[in-house]
Amino acid sequence: MSDPLKLVRDLAERAMAAGPRAEPAHATTHTPTQMPFWPANVRGMPNVLLRCAIFNANNPNAARIQMKKEKLASLENFEIVFSGEDLRQDESNLLEELLHLARDTVLSERIEVSGYALLKRLGSGTSKKDYAKLVTMLERLQSGQITLKFDGQRKGFTGSLVRKFLWRDGAENTTTGKTKWIIYLEPEIIQLFSGDDYTRLGVELRQKLKLELSKWLYNYYHTHAQPYPHSVATIHRLCGSQAKQLFHFRANLRKALDELKSIGFLADWRIDEKDNVHVVRVSSKPIAGTSAADQARLTA
Repeated sequence: MSDPLKLVRDLAERAMAAGPRAEPAHATTHTPTQMPFWPANVRGMPNVLLRCAIFNANNPNAARIQMKKEKLASLENFEIVFSGEDLRQDESNLLEELLHLARDTVLSERIEVSGYALLKRLGSGTSKKDYAKLVTMLERLQSGQITLKFDGQRKGFTGSLVRKFLWRDGAENTTTGKTKWIIYLEPEIIQLFSGDDYTRLGVELRQKLKLELSKWLYNYYHTHAQPYPHSVATIHRLCGSQAKQLFHFRANLRKALDELKSIGFLADWRIDEKDNVHVVRVSSKPIAGTSAADQARLTA
């Protein structure tokens, strides 16, 4: 009969001879799986999705453009390429709500929400046509392929914003909204929220906006505590406007800026003699490089 104490000593000696045990790779590599948590009255979105033309400012009811690996206008510190049917502010609103619902879960887990509740969150009606539109928007987010390159082209994200989803048509019980839709986001999108690379958007003010350009500008200027001037042509490019003539776009831009001022988001704005747009957010400090005289006119 073997000696159990001898067996234990033999095993211990073998372990010591083998040296320290290597830890598995996942034990030393920390990869976040959950987004930052924000309050119920705001929505979180990655800055890279708000500082480019991925969610353009065009009429949501106008004909869509089919893109294939098209480089979209963006700020200079990153690059975005898109394939699929172009996305607009309706899809931006939907993604904001999905990220909001996912903020207290692990991103690999599914989101469960009734179609009725999701439509109400979007401020939409609940007719069968509205349900069909919601499915179409989810399809656009799921079928569109995005490639983002940032941090000096050293890292990026490639994939869809929505991985897959299960839906029910407008025959669900709209009174109780108990029928759940199941939606999965791409877990890797969490990397776009790292550090301070995301913005918290106020819901209450945004819901007051009627113009699509106002909504795009609201999101864009939200990513800058102190927005710096852009030319009208640059804003035209960044928002993905389909306006053929810049003077037509400039007229729409004036209306959008007036709307942002009317809801209390902007303190004031102006377009200078060089066609640069200057804005002052209600709670922002003076824009760097703006003269005292110009600042006085902006805030008068």
